[in-house]
This record gives sequence, C-alpha cells and structure tokens, in this order.
Amino acid sequence: MEEIIITIILQALETAISKAIEEGINYIIRKVVDAAGNVVTEIVYQFDSDGGGSIDGEQVIYTLDTLIPSLDNGYCLCNKGNEIGLGFPQFKLVDGSQITDLIDTDIVTGNDNGFIVDLDNDGQNDDVLVPLPDFTGDGLPDWGWLVDDNDDGLPDVSPTSPFYPVGSEGYHEIISRVTVEDYTIMNKPISEYTVTEGILLIFLIVGAFKLVGKAFRRKRVV
Repeated sequence: MEEIIITIILQALETAISKAIEEGINYIIRKVVDAAGNVVTEIVYQFDSDGGGSIDGEQVIYTLDTLIPSLDNGYCLCNKGNEIGLGFPQFKLVDGSQITDLIDTDIVTGNDNGFIVDLDNDGQNDDVLVPLPDFTGDGLPDWGWLVDDNDDGLPDVSPTSPFYPVGSEGYHEIISRVTVEDYTIMNKPISEYTVTEGILLIFLIVGAFKLVGKAFRRKRVV
C-alpha cells in the first residue's frame, strides 16, 4: 500500500512540474514548518503577477511530507541542484554502535524503511536515517544519514547515481512500472476497502472530476 501512495505522489509531481516547465514558469523547492509543526517541502511556482519584468508572486503547487525512502527499488525522490527527480540518495555512514548517542530526542517517526529524527539538534525532526549492512564490521547494522546540503527537505542525489528529472523520459518510465491497477485496491468490492484505500479512492475520484471539469471549461471558452 505504501508503494501505491509513493507512486501517486510521483505522478502528481510529474504533472505539476512538467506543466511549469512547459509554460516556462519558474519553480523553487523549499523546506518549511507547517502550521502543525511538521517539516515539509514545498514546490512553489514563482511568477511576474503585474507584468513588470520581475518575479513578485508565488503559488504553492505541491507539499511533500518528509519521506523515508525505500532503497529496495534502487531509486527515490532526490534533488540535484534546483531539480527534483529520481536517483539514489547520498548519505553519511553512521556506525550502529553510535546511533543511540546521536538520537537525543523522544520524538521519532519511522517505518520499515527507516526513521525521521533530529540528528543535528536544530529542533526539527527532518533528518532521515535508513538501515544499511554492517559496513564497519562491528557486528551491528550501520545506518545512512541522508545528506541534504541545500536544506530543501529532499535528499541530495549521490554523485555516482543516475538522475532522472521530473518529466524526463527516464522518470516517466520508472514510475510507469507501478500503477494502481497492479494492486487489489481496484479489484475488490468497496465494502472490503481499508480506510487508507478508501481515502485513496476518494482522491482518485475527486481528481477525475477536476479533470473533467477543466475539459468542459476549455470547451466553453473555445
């Protein structure tokens, strides 16, 4: 189920950012703390609202929660400079024997893929740890601390990893390998849906209505 959610996120990003690129709209990536105190990454359109020749307006087009990437698939959402895309994240090796000393917080978010904690003691839970094999040879699994040097909330892509920007042929090919139809959410009665599956279905239906509405509006304008 988690893979379905990630795939929907990647498809939504492709739609939003590809539209910006096609229309020549500038976009930036920035990390902010939302009203609930969560660290999120915003994708923001910047534009010249009054035609004066300078950027003086902006619109948030997508908001990403801090993600714990699964490294099983080989690629995850990263950034390279000012671009978002798919690649293998850069990380710092953390010795498994030191991990308890580094995590100086009672608030830890995690799942099977890793944890989100405050490793740099800046008061924000935005540092992502992913499990690794025992590279140090001390008998304990080591950890990878994802690098985010530009502090935009997304891991920096590894310099040795291929990188596929959002909207590129490679990006589209990777996310097209997994579709919602591959999973039972679309192949079982609604009465048997889990809560999460029901929410996803609502999102899909609302999105479909929006697309239809836009199509009809375009016809009336023509």
